[in-house]
Amino acid sequence: MTIAVPASCRLLCFLCAFVLLCLPHRVWALNPDYTVYQYSTRSWGLTSGLPSNSIYTIVQTSDGHICLGTSKGLVDFDGIEFHVLGLPGQTKDRPLLIAGMSRRAAGGLWVGIERGGFGYFENGSFTPVQEQGFGDGYPSTRIVHETRDSTLFVAFVGTARRRLPSGVIDNFAPETDVQAMHEDSRGRIWLGTATKGLQYWENGRVKTVGGA
Repeated sequence: MTIAVPASCRLLCFLCAFVLLCLPHRVWALNPDYTVYQYSTRSWGLTSGLPSNSIYTIVQTSDGHICLGTSKGLVDFDGIEFHVLGLPGQTKDRPLLIAGMSRRAAGGLWVGIERGGFGYFENGSFTPVQEQGFGDGYPSTRIVHETRDSTLFVAFVGTARRRLPSGVIDNFAPETDVQAMHEDSRGRIWLGTATKGLQYWENGRVKTVGGA
């Protein structure tokens, strides 16, 4: 059965859509006269199921869940409940403080541990990475980031290294305390450092923004 829509109704719908498209974008923004506390907010803490109120890193996993890196290990949040994962596979005498975390191309998450080195968490278990070239023992790992070309960048306290797809490991940012890392659309690796300001790595060199 075909339902005829009057021309006047079609015209009205068109005009409404046109007006909405032409409205300034700022009408959709938050009212600058309000503080964030005047909007609906919600906080989660120990009483909500978190094992610790100290959260150091957050990553959204491929299933849409939020994974939290805490002082008590990994915590999975499905939007309703918290599920404490800890760090299964890690020896009991090793720290559980998750200082850095990112998604892993092969599945699961890369995990950096305070005074515990780094490794990956997949299928409910943690596998530490112990490779010559990444340092001896269990250094404090701030960041673990896998780039689109499968290069693995790892930032420890006081230095940062990378493992190329070929397996070669080099110290691309010696004597640099990297606090934050981001890969942009051009493949540059941006580095937020503790004492050397903002830097980026490109074409085999680390450059300081505003520097020579």
